[in-house]
Parts: sequence; C-alpha cells; structure tokens
Amino acid sequence: MSTFKLHYFDLKGRAEMARLLFAYAKVKYEDVRIDRAKWPELKESAPGGTVPYLEVDGQGFGQSMALNRYLARKFGLMGSDEISGLAIDEFVEDVVECRSAMIAVFFEKDEARKATMGKKLKEETLPNFMKKCEAKLTKNGTGWVIGKSLTFADIVLFDGFDMFFSGPEGAPMLPKLPQIAAHRTRVSTIPQIKAWLDVRPKTSM
Repeated sequence: MSTFKLHYFDLKGRAEMARLLFAYAKVKYEDVRIDRAKWPELKESAPGGTVPYLEVDGQGFGQSMALNRYLARKFGLMGSDEISGLAIDEFVEDVVECRSAMIAVFFEKDEARKATMGKKLKEETLPNFMKKCEAKLTKNGTGWVIGKSLTFADIVLFDGFDMFFSGPEGAPMLPKLPQIAAHRTRVSTIPQIKAWLDVRPKTSM
C-alpha cells in the first residue's frame, strides 16, 4: 500500500479537500502542517515551490486540484464510467470558477475594484451558481450531485463553500437553498467525515 504525506500550512485552505478525501476513504496519511516562519527555508524542497503538495511513496507532487483528482480516482470517487466522470469534472469546474471569484474578491486590495467585484459576485455569480446547483440536486433526486452515491463532486461542493456557509454571509442563505442545505448535512454526517470534522484543528481559514 502507498504511503502519503500531505504538506500545507496549518489551515484548511487548498489542502482540506484532500483531507476530506482521505477521511472518507479511511486511508492513513501524514498531515504535515508547515510553520509559516519556516516556509522560506522549506520552499525550495516543495514541488514547484508551492503548497499543498503530496508525497506518494516519497515522490512529491504539487497543484491542489491535480492531487485531489488523483485521490478521487484512487478512492473510486470519479464515477462508474467515463460519462459520469465527465459529469463530475464538469461540475467540479463550475465550483472552482465560483470559488475563484469569491477568493479574488477576498484578496483584492483596491477598494473600488473590490466593491465592483463584490457586487457582481453577490448579484450574479453566487445566485447563478446556487440556482444551478439546486436544480442539479433536484433533478438527480438522490441527494448526491452525480449518480446514486457520494463522488468527488460532493466533496468539492461541500468543501468549496464550507467556510462561506459557516459564516455570517452564507449561513442566512441556506434556508432558501434546501437542496444544498440537505446536501451539507448528508456529507457532514457520514461517520468517517464527521469524525474528521469533529477533531480537525480550528483554523481561521
């Protein structure tokens, strides 16, 4: 069996999706949390000089979504055939696009530009995605995004908006998003995922 080491800062951030995948699959790994003060001296040893990165049997690989897709395939969460795999990837890209827009607003330093971007996010990007997601969950009718059981798409949806729906802006939206709210409950109460959520370190991001 392969050995895994996941390297990232002491944050959820771009490593939490992989942690959730490991938790769901009940696969052991070493959760290496890097001290930011030591990062400059460790950066050269990281693939591409970035985190997160994953060591698989001692070989390091970067790019968070590449790592997540690798783990999803390895753990049998990319669908039962090529078409379902394509549908999962399509949905994942929708989540990534929406989440990227949210992150861009968060880190924008120019206040005028931040206000413009925030307005578009609040009035267009988020409502459009949430409407599309509600419709997709309703149409599938199983409680899952694709097919009849949890897939990578469900992990991505849960993690992609976990911080948002746990915060003051997103939490009030959930009563108006019954499918997404039910989906969050469904994922978070899977025993092995709940076990991780209960013990994971409390971090700001």
